[in-house]
Amino acid sequence: MEKEITEKKNDEPKENLPKELETILQGIPEKKQKEVRRVVKRILVHQSSFSGPIPPPEVLSGYNTIVPNGAERIAAMAEKQAAHRINIEDFAVKEGFKQSGRGQIYGFILGLVALLVAVWLGSQGHDWLGGVIATTTIGAFLTAFVLDKKQSKKE
Repeated sequence: MEKEITEKKNDEPKENLPKELETILQGIPEKKQKEVRRVVKRILVHQSSFSGPIPPPEVLSGYNTIVPNGAERIAAMAEKQAAHRINIEDFAVKEGFKQSGRGQIYGFILGLVALLVAVWLGSQGHDWLGGVIATTTIGAFLTAFVLDKKQSKKE
């Protein structure tokens, strides 16, 4: 009966060491194995990572042991965050279109005013100044139009 007790004492659960290390330890005397295991247990570090809103299933199930319905709460949080991100992107796209439209309207008004000023200056005897304003205004519009077309082709 004493043998069984001693055998149970010596049957300590082994740590989950890498198979390569277990193979190396088999060639070392028992006393040294215990010392090496003790040192390795202190320096052995397990690191895992994941990307995305939801952790892997084995980690997710661990949350259920800590917090009631922890996994379900994390999944709900990820769904809520995804819906929020979609709303923000939708808002940003719509506002971008509005801003682009306003820019075109303001540009048209500014160009029209500049051309009207150029015509008025020409009619008041300032032909040279009116011509410069008209030319630069038309040149600016053509440049903006051509650059916009080139950028549209790239996309």
